Amino acid sequence: VSVVDALRVAMTRCWVIDNNRPDIADISAVAHLKLRKNGTVYDLWFESAARAETDPAFAYVLETIRDAINTCQPLNMLPKNEYGTWEKIQLTFYPTQGKVM
Repeated sequence: VSVVDALRVAMTRCWVIDNNRPDIADISAVAHLKLRKNGTVYDLWFESAARAETDPAFAYVLETIRDAINTCQPLNMLPKNEYGTWEKIQLTFYPTQGKVM
């Protein structure tokens, strides 16, 4: 199992979302994380984040992603000796499938 796969599995396990909500059917959210060597996130931003101001379903999805990231920290599956390869990570969340890629 690759480090990326281990991270995806961990995030999927930490992500609690009602994927039966009809209003999230066509949503995917891209999260950009910056991490410290100890596996904690020190910066997080979402592509199209402004959409959350007018789209309650998108706001809900982003909130659940933030909760998942907070729950999963520290990301201990990331090898410290490879910090340069995972200091910045992009993850795409697919709510109705309950998947993280």
